[in-house]
Amino acid sequence: AGGGELRSVAVVTLGSAVAVDLFDGSRRLARVPLRGADRRGQLVGLDARPGAVRVRWRNQDGERVERTIPVSAGSLGR
Repeated sequence: AGGGELRSVAVVTLGSAVAVDLFDGSRRLARVPLRGADRRGQLVGLDARPGAVRVRWRNQDGERVERTIPVSAGSLGR
């Protein structure tokens, strides 16, 4: 991201929701909800490219959720 900082992204479940977290080592920098994703589903794919991450999720009922989330050095979704 940004000026060469190393960041990692994780898909997490929270109660009944699913979110995407941005980390700097073990410190979480940002979190955005993965709207439409049900925690009982499963992660199908997580692809990162400079400036964005694409999340593919399949809900338990078969509905597919796909989102591309902008990523900067310290934020998601802006």
